[in-house]
Amino acid sequence: MSAEKIRKESVRKTMAEEGGYIDNPNRIDQPTNYGITQPTLNTYNQRHPKAGFPENVRELTGRHAEQIYTELYYNNRNIGDIDNPRIAHAIFDMGVMSNYSNVGRTVQNTINETQGTNLAVDGNIGARTIQALNNIPENQVDRFMEVLIKNRIEYLKRLAGWERYGRGWAARTNRY
Repeated sequence: MSAEKIRKESVRKTMAEEGGYIDNPNRIDQPTNYGITQPTLNTYNQRHPKAGFPENVRELTGRHAEQIYTELYYNNRNIGDIDNPRIAHAIFDMGVMSNYSNVGRTVQNTINETQGTNLAVDGNIGARTIQALNNIPENQVDRFMEVLIKNRIEYLKRLAGWERYGRGWAARTNRY
């Protein structure tokens, strides 16, 4: 699968998980549209004032969300450098759901645990981490993903929102 197809598939899957406009305090802390929050839209609009994106997250279209995800969450985080589509999607989606440095530490700990490496656990998914991900043999990807899912859920359980959102977070994570 080409890098562009992997990106499109990852963005599509994440947008499907996130859904459309939501402003329900019982489901989420702040209004989102396709998972994009108002502060994220504001950041994008500040960087691209002539892009013609709406001011309010409620007015965001799927095309807008895809562009924001591609730039801020996929390209900006070098997800396209990860060879395995399943691993790439999981890391991309985890980064959409929460703080990216925590995602980085979870990924690095999982690499060390499953591959017997001594990769620095600094939260930065840079060249060394991507190389380690790309060096996972195909016959070990399932095991890596099992441990990644387990480690991710352990991290999510420590978050303040676990009691409120944990079932949804766990279900989404288990789909990786």
